[in-house]
Amino acid sequence: MAAEIAHCQQALTAIAGTPPRWYRSVVGMTNPFVAPALKQWQLTRVGWSARGFDGVECTPDQVVDRITRDLVPGSIVLLHEGAAHGHNLAIIEAVLPGGAGPWPARRSAGLTPGRCPAQAGISSGSR
Repeated sequence: MAAEIAHCQQALTAIAGTPPRWYRSVVGMTNPFVAPALKQWQLTRVGWSARGFDGVECTPDQVVDRITRDLVPGSIVLLHEGAAHGHNLAIIEAVLPGGAGPWPARRSAGLTPGRCPAQAGISSGSR
């Protein structure tokens, strides 16, 4: 594990000119062998705080509803690409502000990327 992280750090530093500061485990899973390597490379492990379960059968509206109930300022939203259901582009358009989905209506109610639903007076079941 340490060798893989070291190799990735070196490769990404060579490409970007600066070393990455964050690390996200594959599928969000980790093990005891990860922590020492992260410490050695001064990496901070990150995960997600809002997810729409968009890798399974779903509609864009269902994904947006699942994500918005967990949003708070600074949220990290987990989205996937290439799921078999074929709705990924529509989901991304619905989730990103300014997309074709329900976000414009939510934004008009005060929900923006920096403002959580509770601050905007939106309950988890509202549209």
